[in-house]
Amino acid sequence: MLKLDLVKFFRYMCSDSELTLELRSTPVSLRFFHTFHTKSNHDLLLTAHNMAGWSNNVLNRFKAVPDNPRENDFYAPYNKLLSILFPADSQYTVAPQANPYNNSKESVDFIIEFHVFYDAVPVFVVEVKGPSALVYPSTREEADVQMRGRLRDLVGQCPLSNLRGVSAIGTKLCFYTARQTGNNLTVEPQRIPADPQLTTDTAPQSRWDVDVLEEDGFIRLTEVVSMIKKECETLYGELAIMLRKGASN
Repeated sequence: MLKLDLVKFFRYMCSDSELTLELRSTPVSLRFFHTFHTKSNHDLLLTAHNMAGWSNNVLNRFKAVPDNPRENDFYAPYNKLLSILFPADSQYTVAPQANPYNNSKESVDFIIEFHVFYDAVPVFVVEVKGPSALVYPSTREEADVQMRGRLRDLVGQCPLSNLRGVSAIGTKLCFYTARQTGNNLTVEPQRIPADPQLTTDTAPQSRWDVDVLEEDGFIRLTEVVSMIKKECETLYGELAIMLRKGASN
């Protein structure tokens, strides 16, 4: 959280010159936006952003995203990020997938997502959209429906108690958890049903409540990955013990 002495420091640095300083902070991570105006009319915009705990390799990929990004500008950053969270020389594999919209074989538009496999079984799903999809209720609804559909398709193949997923719209993240008990599938957050008489926001913007480049997003995502790895290690460790016992009998 922004400390008072840091604020005083910036005010002191600007007090003896004709500079103006704008500071903005969030409760969890620091964001500074400094706009300096000088007599020589050389305006300089400096942005310093504490981008959580990711490595420079990850941050540089996200920094390379242009100012007016398209969806495909985010494929490489998320591929880099997931490949670091789930290293290629481990039992995990990050596999990009391209699925046609609405399952139409004639469609030229594809849903791009990343499936993370432990050996040959899915344990994590990330779907990527451009940041403009966050603006409109219809595109958020589309992202939400696609994520729920993908979890429903894959949950039966997942050996863990939950199949987890993330809808990434730009750098904003919404976290999902799917659990299947018998023929019943439960997905969190709960689906908001559409009302035939009213205009209902079935996928509120507030559900994409953390930013992957900020501290809260870093914490949430790494916690989810840690849970997945712990469950995989526990499950397959127990399986290995059972196999060894069976071989010795």
